[in-house]
Amino acid sequence: MVNAARFKPVHKKIRPVAAPIPDEFKQEYPITGRDVFDEVDINGDPELQLTDENVKTLVIGDGELTPKEIRYFLGRLREVDQVFAFTKQHLGMIKPEFVPPIRVATVPHTPWNYKPFAVPRAMHDKVVQMLRDRLETGVIEPSEGPYASRWFTLLKKDGVNLRF
Repeated sequence: MVNAARFKPVHKKIRPVAAPIPDEFKQEYPITGRDVFDEVDINGDPELQLTDENVKTLVIGDGELTPKEIRYFLGRLREVDQVFAFTKQHLGMIKPEFVPPIRVATVPHTPWNYKPFAVPRAMHDKVVQMLRDRLETGVIEPSEGPYASRWFTLLKKDGVNLRF
């Protein structure tokens, strides 16, 4: 009988290294309050607001909430309705002028470059379209470098859309 479990040998174990953070990697965050958001027009786009049409698309609870609880929940959601993206063009990442990108200091090491998992031919066009959509909305960015991690997709419960 063969044991299918694979374990990493001790000599390949990755151990953390205690090292000070170099000064060039230390960042000051300029946001001290809400003043940075004064430049953002939060009332300009009606698609960002929690309209009655958008509320109909929400799945609220599992059917056990009372109408009073649902009204209370929607009232609380309307207080922060600017954080929701109801269309693909409103998805994306935080703009660097609000919060600068984080740089991570590393110790000298050998970069990893894993081969990606194969995409089944039946899903190829769907995966390519999903990646193009994510690139357009800014959720992912193109990159070239010595590091490559594996990624894969799964069908969602609806049997149509993909989870990345």
